[in-house]
Amino acid sequence: MKPFRLLISLLLLPLNGCFSFNKMSVPLFPEETPLIPYTIGGNPEASETAVFLQIEGIMLDTEQKGLLGLTGMKNTAAHVRAVLDQISGDPSVRALVLRINTPGGTVTAADLIHHEIMDYRARHPQVPVHAVMLDLATSGGYYAAVAANKIWAHPTTVTGSIGVIVQGINLAGLFKKIGLEDSTVKSGTHKDLLSPLRPQTDEDRRIVQGVVDALFERFVERVKEGRAGLSMEKIRQLADGRVFSAEQAKREGLIDEIGYFDDVLEALQRETGVPSLRAIAYRSQVELNDNLYVAAGPNACPAASLSAAWLQLLSGSSPGGSPFLYMWPGATTMPQ
Repeated sequence: MKPFRLLISLLLLPLNGCFSFNKMSVPLFPEETPLIPYTIGGNPEASETAVFLQIEGIMLDTEQKGLLGLTGMKNTAAHVRAVLDQISGDPSVRALVLRINTPGGTVTAADLIHHEIMDYRARHPQVPVHAVMLDLATSGGYYAAVAANKIWAHPTTVTGSIGVIVQGINLAGLFKKIGLEDSTVKSGTHKDLLSPLRPQTDEDRRIVQGVVDALFERFVERVKEGRAGLSMEKIRQLADGRVFSAEQAKREGLIDEIGYFDDVLEALQRETGVPSLRAIAYRSQVELNDNLYVAAGPNACPAASLSAAWLQLLSGSSPGGSPFLYMWPGATTMPQ
């Protein structure tokens, strides 16, 4: 019986962060440690800047505390808002670069990040916004990218996975086999919708599919807004959840260019007419050997957080509390 108890415990514990046993929700845009600009590339003597905004790890709209509070995953939406607030109205900021390396995350986090970027663009139309994808810019990561004026991919980027997923595991058969019984008391027929403790009905699936379809339509609309050259028919053809290499994504019109950070800076200098730009990132602390490739995004331990997210998905929960995800679950099986 011990193996069964261990399995059940692992599946039902709401793991989050770096294998945390606690979940903490914080205000939507909480106060953060003061952000300080650090030069990470370009011409360090230039007075005009290109701000690199990191969108990395699991995209969340709540902060997840880790084991003993030592590590965890931070509120990605809050990080994006904090940086955009800091640079808003700064005349030295001539360009904004979204440095995206994420498999996606919760639907709300992706939507908030997209909204904040679009709001910044509306208030600062003279500042070009380019998205640069690294390892992953899938699902919610691509949702954020389409808020940019132009999308770049690294030659080895994996992107796409346009769609919505609700992933979990049902333990009803296992419970029956080992003699456990669901004793849930509920106020309505569907109050325990998606519960792993009882078999799912056709009506359950119909209800959840309706929500998934609505959220999928929102995703498709955002792609259409950001990729004006793609027809809705073409977008729907590409939005079956598949992933694309950088070259495939460019061929299909999902991105504009393939290149490196230096290529992006050169393109921005031409676009803005500025002969030399200093690349900066806003962070709460300096990184050793700080440069364009240093991962200093909002998530403290992305490798562990991906593994934790996979366990959460199996248990029917998710990193941010919502079971509805703009996320590629295949990323959790990739080498970390």
